[in-house]
Formats: sequence, C-alpha cells, structure tokens
Amino acid sequence: MTFKKVVLAGASGNLGARILRNLLESADLVFQVTVLTRSKTNGAESFLSSAGLPLSSPNKPSVVSVEYNDHPALVQSLKGHDVLIAALAGSIAMQVDPLLLSAAQEASVRRIIPSQYTLDMLHPAAQALFQDEWPDAYPFVLAQRYKMLAEAGNPTSYTGILTSMFLDVFLETALFGAYDIRGRKSTLVDDGDAFFTACSTDFIAASVIAVLKLPEEATKNKRIPIAEVRTTGNELVKAIDEVFGIEMNVQYKSSDQMSRERRIALAAGNARAAYALTVAKLAGDGSGPGDLIDGLEFDADGALAFQRKPLKELILLIKQRMLQV
Repeated sequence: MTFKKVVLAGASGNLGARILRNLLESADLVFQVTVLTRSKTNGAESFLSSAGLPLSSPNKPSVVSVEYNDHPALVQSLKGHDVLIAALAGSIAMQVDPLLLSAAQEASVRRIIPSQYTLDMLHPAAQALFQDEWPDAYPFVLAQRYKMLAEAGNPTSYTGILTSMFLDVFLETALFGAYDIRGRKSTLVDDGDAFFTACSTDFIAASVIAVLKLPEEATKNKRIPIAEVRTTGNELVKAIDEVFGIEMNVQYKSSDQMSRERRIALAAGNARAAYALTVAKLAGDGSGPGDLIDGLEFDADGALAFQRKPLKELILLIKQRMLQV
C-alpha cells in the first residue's frame, strides 16, 4: 500500500514548512495534504506562503483548525488519513506528540512520523546517560514509547527519522550557544575533533517525503538515520570562519565538565539547560549518538530527490539567509 493521504502538524515551523513544500511539489506521487492548525484564521494561502510556494499553486492543502487537547475533535480530523507527520518543536512537541499518537491510534491512521528528529536516543551511550541521570527526559521517553508500541504490535506503526544536528537551525539561531556566528564564539566538546553528522532542514524534509515513497513494510516501526554531511567541531568552525570572513573565539569544554553542569541543571530543575548540555555532550564527545554515519548512504532506494551539498556550500546558503534577516 502507498501513503497518499497525509496530515501534517507543525506546518508553519522551520521544518514543517519545508515538509509541506516537498509534499505539495511531489510529482511522481501526488499527496493529498491536510494541515492541522491551532489558528482559526490561517487558510491554505498562509501555509503556501510560509512554504515558499505561489498562492496560485494548483495543489493546495486542506486546513483544519484543531485544539490538540480536544481528543474527540482531533480523532475526527485524523480519520481517513494514511499517515500523520508531526513536525513540532521543543516544549510544544512534548505536550502535543502524545495527544497526536493517542488520536492517531483511535482514528486508525496507519503510520505516524513523530517529532523525534534528533540524536539516536536509543544508542547505548544515550541510554546510559538518560537511564542513570534523567529517565523521564522527554526525547528519551518518546523514543522508548514508540519502541514499546512497535513491540506490542500496535496498529498505528511509526517511522522515526534520526537527523543529529539541524545544521542551519544551529548556525542561524546560535542554538544552545554552540556556534554563535553573530557573537563570533563557539563552545566545543573536549578537543573538538570528534566526528558528528548534520543535516539541513531542506535535506530532512526531502528525506521525510522519500520515506513516504518507500514500500510501507520497508519503513514500518523503523528508526531511519539520515545525514547530509559529516564533520567535527573544529572543521565546522574553520568553515564558518572562511565563508563568513570572521574568526570565531573557540572555547573548549570537557565532556566531564558538561556532565557536571548537566547534573547541576537537573538538580536545579532547569530542564532546558540540561537538555542543551545533553545534546552538546552526546553530539560532540564521539560516543556515537550524534554520528549517524549510516545516514550518509540513505537514498530511499533512489526516491530521495535531493542532492547532498558539501559543508561550505551549506554554510554559504546559511550566510545568504542570515544576511537577508
């Protein structure tokens, strides 16, 4: 069977808008797309605009206003769809993803792609960190939840897309303070020479659509690593310096120090800081959860209609976007 009727949550976000554009521009497989929105005023034209598509686009999404905590209404809005794609961020995903899953099960949606575009949270190094120090961490709990659902033979199957670093989001927003281009400073883990992988949001969106085009059984209850580039902290800083014509001030922080700071943040109830330190440590210490090397081979059996770009070319595109702001 083929996934054709798609419902998308989070279509106005960084990643969601790009997923929507790829869905609507797909030519070899035409998708019927429904967008969920909490706004009662946003119509199809608003989402076309945020996706960078002309308002005259022949393939427009249907738009359904929902309150995610209204379970019966949410179930009704999901009925008749083959797959639910969630592209929600941060605290919103933490609250809404479980509601979407519950409603998708009742609505008999065959597949869900959750808001779990991140490191490999079930990698042994990540499991050791979370199980010992932070067993109720949302991304870890979410990964475990879907694994258990798969093992229980749940009728709504899932596909997890593992991405490691969102390169453009990290650089454009100075996320977690790891690579602050405007402030010309960076904090690297240990000696900065550990490898990790990264993706642009354009690559992630194209990969999500490629996954939908694969045979249903090939991606059922699978966690699929994807990667556009593989680099190190030092290499990334050098590329930023060259492309932007600046010199970043680099601070090196040991993974042991980050672990201590992480425990202090947890003890103080500062979940945001603890999560930032967790991601930075696991992605930069070379332990594996952020180095999704198999993802460099991902092409969805030829269905991936996207050419990977080298690191400096990606940074140049990021520079052009930042200059437009």
